[in-house]
Amino acid sequence: MNLGRFYSAILSIKTEIKNDNNFKLLRDLQLHLQNFINQKTSESAKIFTENYSSFINTLENADSNFTYPTRRKIYREIGATEHVGIGLANKIKTIMTENKMLPEIALAEIKKITAEASIFLKKINTLNITFHDMGIEYDELDAGKFEIGFSFPHEVIGTDVESLEKEFHKLDFALKTLQEISVGEVSQIRIKTISASEWQVFIDSGLTLAACTVVAIERIVALYKNNLEIKLLKQQLDKKKLPKKVTKPLQDHIEQTVKAELRKIGEDLVEEFYKVKDDGRKNELTNKASQALQYLANRMDCGTTVEVHAKPLEKPKEKVARNNEEAIKTNQKILKEYKRINKIIDKINQSSKTMLELEQSTEPILSLQFDEKNQKKNQSSD
Repeated sequence: MNLGRFYSAILSIKTEIKNDNNFKLLRDLQLHLQNFINQKTSESAKIFTENYSSFINTLENADSNFTYPTRRKIYREIGATEHVGIGLANKIKTIMTENKMLPEIALAEIKKITAEASIFLKKINTLNITFHDMGIEYDELDAGKFEIGFSFPHEVIGTDVESLEKEFHKLDFALKTLQEISVGEVSQIRIKTISASEWQVFIDSGLTLAACTVVAIERIVALYKNNLEIKLLKQQLDKKKLPKKVTKPLQDHIEQTVKAELRKIGEDLVEEFYKVKDDGRKNELTNKASQALQYLANRMDCGTTVEVHAKPLEKPKEKVARNNEEAIKTNQKILKEYKRINKIIDKINQSSKTMLELEQSTEPILSLQFDEKNQKKNQSSD
């Protein structure tokens, strides 16, 4: 994994534990459960139940539950998910459910969880101090900045240089297509960071490209979810190992349906984002958009995660205006632009979470083939 992103993940976990007061809430939970065990009154039971519900609610709404996929992978790899958020909530709920009639055992188990979480936090603090002392920079977005991330499993694109080169060529085509749709022109796509644990690539992005990309991903996820019935049927047929003459018509139907819907998504993206008054180029971009979306849908179907991140702007400091009408107007203009951009950033970050809703299978479901001939044809026409 990328060291800068690992450091950033460490800090985010440390901050969440501190901000959500996890250890205080755990100690309060133990205290109120102990009081209930000692007193066995309706009042002590009520206080414990309220405290328990509040704690579970805090954990189920923790930031770690909703962070982007590559950071969640880091959390899983370092074992953080069982000590924070919904992972910790599920552990405590299981203990309480299994020991309804034995609160003493439940209390002992919760104390054990608290001790394990304390050891984990000490490791996090040690890492944080070590990284800080060694001058390792953590990879975090600056205010008002955007990035688009892709995480390709090795089995999807391979580990040799030639395979990686071909994949980056396709990725470049898809991003430049979305870039022209959203920005109106094409420029070099700059890689911000890259990691080889999986091929994780993070791209610098502007506001409009990030917004266009997140809308595309959101609609591909919706398309995927809308075809769940077809997905289940295809899985059942694949398990039965039926002959191709039986399964091929279904596969052809899936591909035709998905391609038609991706074409429609591409048309919608061009209509929504492309502002250049050039009908001929608009039609060409619609064709290219369909190809770009097929590539993204195919990779997402094969287990690739796509994510878009945006960091809100800090509120601008107002210039001293007093009775200066021009300065007052300037302040209002700056504040209005700040609110406009942060509103878009908030929408990007909220919409980007839809990727977390996509349950990816070990085997492709849509089995959509990316048409490389059409891609090359579209590129040669530019």
